[in-house]
Amino acid sequence: MAWATQLPSKKWRGMYRDSDGKQRSAGTFGRKTDALLAADLAEKRVRNDPDSLGTVTFSEFLPTWWAQRIVQPTTRKQDESKLDNRVTPRWGDVALKDISRPDVQQWVADMRSDKLAASTIQKHVNLLSSVMRLALDKGMIPAGARGEAPVNPCRGVDVPKPDPSPERFLTRAEADAVRAVLIGFDQFIFDLLIGTGMRWSEAVGLTWERVDLERNTVDVVLAYDRADKSLKATKGHAARSVPIGATLGKLLAGRLAAVGFGEPPSLPCVNVPTPRSGLVVANAAGLPYDSALFAKRLDAAARVASVKVGRQERKVGHVRVHDLRHSFASWLVQAGVPIQQVQELLGHKSIATTERYAKLGRSWDEAVRNVLG
Repeated sequence: MAWATQLPSKKWRGMYRDSDGKQRSAGTFGRKTDALLAADLAEKRVRNDPDSLGTVTFSEFLPTWWAQRIVQPTTRKQDESKLDNRVTPRWGDVALKDISRPDVQQWVADMRSDKLAASTIQKHVNLLSSVMRLALDKGMIPAGARGEAPVNPCRGVDVPKPDPSPERFLTRAEADAVRAVLIGFDQFIFDLLIGTGMRWSEAVGLTWERVDLERNTVDVVLAYDRADKSLKATKGHAARSVPIGATLGKLLAGRLAAVGFGEPPSLPCVNVPTPRSGLVVANAAGLPYDSALFAKRLDAAARVASVKVGRQERKVGHVRVHDLRHSFASWLVQAGVPIQQVQELLGHKSIATTERYAKLGRSWDEAVRNVLG
């Protein structure tokens, strides 16, 4: 019989006895019910009880999956939302062995009927697949009646292709037009983002000791986790040094002269060094600036700003904060900076992510036009 014991940390440890009668731990959990479920499953597994294993449902196995899933707090919140909204309502009461590929394919069709974006459907299927993959690894799905090896029911499922990426790249003229409408601190944030290519979480996690005004570089080491309200490593732990232009260097020097190095933010640091100075993009309390405030004013400025196209005036139109990062990358590629270096400056883990900008650096377009007349 499985049981759970509460630890001094207020968490629960699932306990069970193996086939030799020795006490074993099934892991530590935030809730007692999760600890009991995990311990019960572990006990069935070590005792090789195929009949019991065959009745284990998706919901019963979920705590075991959560116990081995190591993700950032923001990702965990997103996973929880997807599981609560779509995955568990459909599969929670279904035995793991009864989840079949045709049923998963029908689930995909149902989500398409509900008008979910292709990328959203893909993420839901990926979550289900991750749970089923662990279930297979732990032997929670018994072999078929004829001895067929169990397989992941998500394998081979036809999932719609992701929607076209919504990113846009501002031209220099568009960027100048938008910047001219922004004022004060908003203009400073705009210059910092488009001049470094940092993600918003990295920009609001930047501290003054990471700004080297002698070498004109910015070291991107920390990122702010809005869900967890903490400082952590950058995405993919891709710390990097980004060279900045003389114009941005002067702006940063002016800002530093006005506000000083400040005090380190009162935020927990998760497996990263504690800052020695204040944040560069901070609110009045010295904490990370609210992205929603800047995003709203950036978009308003972009809808007002206009550029000349021949003899006509054209509005710049809707611009997202992340589009400033895309613009930084596109300017580098168009200037001939090698795609591998752009990858490093953006902190992309895979070159495939950076390849989206490669077409912007094509040097043979004019030759094609000359051939076509």
